[in-house]
Amino acid sequence: MKSSTLVDDVTCLIKKETETTLALINLLQQEKHALCIRDTEALNQCVIKKAKKIGELEQLARQRIELLACHGFDNNSEGWRNLIDTLAEDGQDHIIEAWQVLEKVARRSYNLNQVNGKIVNRTKQTVQKLLNIIRGQPDSLDLYDQMGRSNHRSNTSSAPIVQA
Repeated sequence: MKSSTLVDDVTCLIKKETETTLALINLLQQEKHALCIRDTEALNQCVIKKAKKIGELEQLARQRIELLACHGFDNNSEGWRNLIDTLAEDGQDHIIEAWQVLEKVARRSYNLNQVNGKIVNRTKQTVQKLLNIIRGQPDSLDLYDQMGRSNHRSNTSSAPIVQA
């Protein structure tokens, strides 16, 4: 049987990663809300807090690397899976369940971050189009020919809305 210290270390690490990732999910939800209502102050606060949580997750990842190395497992997802499976074979099934919860939470965090990235991208495109209209710059279109090559065209009849 593996030492209870290893079981405790792995259990504690998974618990900390899950808690930190859940806190990150909460911040990502706040960030999404701030993006949707265009609240720059709230968005700035979310970004600062999110960076802190990401730093905490990076520290936990370093601890996981050390744990794997100390016990002779490879430093990759397969090594981590082998460690968990080894502990589960020794009657520590709760570790597999905790790891599955962490994987689910991490996927949720990733998906929320992707959504927020899309919102940022869309907002950026909209702002750029509005700025181009104000500046009188032509609205460009990217079209594709039959071969799938980009065929850049622009509407050259644009004029600035206002001139100084």
